[in-house]
Amino acid sequence: MKKLKIFFNEPPTTGPYGGASQFVENFSKFLKDKGHEVIYQLERGIDLIIIVSNSTYLYKEKTKKLLRHKKKNKNVKILHRINNCDKRKNTSVIDKLIFKSNKVAEVTVFVSEWLAQYFIKQGFNKNYKVIYNGSNPNYFYPKNEKKELGKKIRLVTHHWSSHWMKGFDIYNEVDNLLDKRNDLSFTYIGNYIKTYKPNNIKIIPPLSGIDLGNYLRKFDIYLTASRWEPGGHHYTEGARCGLPVLFHKEGGGVNELCKNFGVEYQDIPSLLEGIQKIKKSYNEFLRKIPYDFLSSKRCNEEYYQIIQNIF
Repeated sequence: MKKLKIFFNEPPTTGPYGGASQFVENFSKFLKDKGHEVIYQLERGIDLIIIVSNSTYLYKEKTKKLLRHKKKNKNVKILHRINNCDKRKNTSVIDKLIFKSNKVAEVTVFVSEWLAQYFIKQGFNKNYKVIYNGSNPNYFYPKNEKKELGKKIRLVTHHWSSHWMKGFDIYNEVDNLLDKRNDLSFTYIGNYIKTYKPNNIKIIPPLSGIDLGNYLRKFDIYLTASRWEPGGHHYTEGARCGLPVLFHKEGGGVNELCKNFGVEYQDIPSLLEGIQKIKKSYNEFLRKIPYDFLSSKRCNEEYYQIIQNIF
C-alpha cells in the first residue's frame, strides 16, 4: 500500500487521559511504524481522515471544519470511529453530531455491538464493523507467577473522568459497606467525584502507562460501575493485568466483552455475590481472560485491515 497522510481529529495526550486519546496514541505509532504520515491538523494532501471522537459541544466547530475540508477535497476518505452517545452522559447533542459526521464517512466502526444497536434504533442504516478497544501490551500484562488470593479481597478501579455515570452511586455504596467489612478493600485510581469524600476507599491520583499497569497488578478483582459505556479502556486494562472483572448490568458495551471472564451485578448484594463467585473459581476466571484479544495490537491490525481495503 502507498504511503498515506492520515489525519486524526483528536491528538494524543501525554499522561492520564480518556480512552480516545489512548486509541490515537497506540494507532498513531502503529501507522508511523508502517511508514505512513500522521497529522493532527487539517492541511492539504490528506488521504484519510479518522474521526475518533464526537464527545462534546467543543467538537461542533471542529466537525464543521472537517466537513468543509471533505467538501473541498473529494478524494479524501473518512473512517468514522464511533465511541460515544448521549445515553452515556445524559446529554442531547452528541448523537446528532455523530449522525452529521457520519453522513460523509466511507467506513463506520463502532466500539461495541451495543453501541451499534443503539444507533440502529435511531435510524442508522449503513454497513458497519465492530472493533473492540485494546490496551497497550507493553504496559498492561499479567504477573508471571501464580496468583493467590489472601484473606482480604482487593478491589480496584480507575477513571480519568469524574462524571457521575462512571458509577459513583455504586462506589459510594461500597465505601459505606467497608465500614462493616474487613475482608474487602477498594482502591480508586483517578479523579473521584468532588461532591463525596470517601471514608474507606483509598484514592490514588491519576496514573497512566507502565505506572498504571504496575499498580493494577497489585490487586485481585477489577470493579467497574460505569453505566452505558460504549466501549471503554479501563476494564480492558484491568483484565490485561490479570484481574477478573465485576461489571454493572447497565454497563453497555462492557458486558459483551467481559461476560466470559467476569461477573455481572446490579446492586451491592449481587456485587457481593459476584465477588464470592469469582473467589470460588478464581484461577478459572484468570484462564478465561483473552489477553491477545484485549491487546491494542489486535485492535490496530483490525483498523489497518479496513484502511487497506479502502486504498
